[in-house]
Amino acid sequence: METENHTSELSLRLERFLRATPRDSQRLVRAADFVQAGFHGQELARLVERGELQRVQRGVYAVTEHGGAALSHTDRVLELQRRFPRAVLCLSSAASWLGLSTEEPLEVDLALHRERTGHLPVALGARFHWMTTLVFEFGQMTDTRHGVPVRVFTPAKTVADLCRRRNTLGFAPYLSVLKAYLEHGDEDGSRGAAAPLLAAAQVCRVEATVRRDLSVLYG
Repeated sequence: METENHTSELSLRLERFLRATPRDSQRLVRAADFVQAGFHGQELARLVERGELQRVQRGVYAVTEHGGAALSHTDRVLELQRRFPRAVLCLSSAASWLGLSTEEPLEVDLALHRERTGHLPVALGARFHWMTTLVFEFGQMTDTRHGVPVRVFTPAKTVADLCRRRNTLGFAPYLSVLKAYLEHGDEDGSRGAAAPLLAAAQVCRVEATVRRDLSVLYG
């Protein structure tokens, strides 16, 4: 009986904690937030065993009642776009969204304007990137296919952004997306559209690199 009572009390505490948590932060919760609210590690483990929580990654839990961890990349993008309407889908997440990559990143990459945002926000499942005015404003488009306007960079701009950050994100992702771009083309469907790609590369200051890689790929 004591165990049952403790179990019921634990569920009630979780319910009270979630009621006091902003709605847009009720699906993914950091372990640190649980600890701050008085939950112990064994209690979190018990909630996982009972299916009320799901351990997504180290230090992060998903609340089953609020959707759990089984959201697709599309759902995660839409969720974050609602929370951060000024952010623009970029880099690997933009490549996945645009069909230039078959990989779904674990975190959603979002770009923010450096001068217009006082600080980088923190959101579980999101990775924010500063961009200067010219780089941020160039090559944006809005996708309304899913009912929520999603701001995303064009295919050409996405390739240029990946090239610009190839030293930190890796050369392979950039090269793979570049090849996919050359096969599928820009937003107008024009295959091998070098002109918009070079224009984006110029803005991102990687034109020489992109020209070199194009010459290698084209032979």
